Amino acid sequence: MRALGYQLFENNGVIKRETISNIIKSVPKELRINFRKAGIKIGRYHIFLPKMLKPNAVDLRVKLWKLYFPNDKENIIPKSGLNFLNNEKQKNKKFLLICGFENFDKFYVRVDILEKLFIKIIENTKDGMFKIDSDMINLLGCTKENFYKLLELMQYKPKKIRESKEEFFIYQPRHKKTKVGKIAKKNDKNNPFEKLSELTFR
Repeated sequence: MRALGYQLFENNGVIKRETISNIIKSVPKELRINFRKAGIKIGRYHIFLPKMLKPNAVDLRVKLWKLYFPNDKENIIPKSGLNFLNNEKQKNKKFLLICGFENFDKFYVRVDILEKLFIKIIENTKDGMFKIDSDMINLLGCTKENFYKLLELMQYKPKKIRESKEEFFIYQPRHKKTKVGKIAKKNDKNNPFEKLSELTFR
């Protein structure tokens, strides 16, 4: 539990779950209530502190970023209230993660909204399949076309059911070899903000 807290602290309150899956698995379920008491959310995609996604907290982290990268004039905080960003040009993934947004190719989704979407999918799943409803799309605030593209990037595939005009989706992950539990590079102890430049999220 202390190891998870340390990694969360080092990564500014948001960390991809897959990078510390070995730590999560080693914590018994009956002890995970301590994380909730501490305000830590263990989600499907991220481990994060919801309070760190509030505007004042994001503003503080961005100020630290700007102090460490004084020549950065391009990156700005997304407008408050936006849950979905359509990247029309190349953006800094590390900076947007500082702002609380996860990257999916040209799209960016707020990490807490991403978890809410996952819960809605689970609630609507039957026999391994689910249908899209308006609540899911409205949650993100994107177009239906972009929502379908996002689902594909999240490894959900459309599935046709015989004698049904409705379109269902199933989870179909792409298998790839990864090193489980690989964490960010070691920090330079002489640079307190070095972790800002060494985040390894995609």
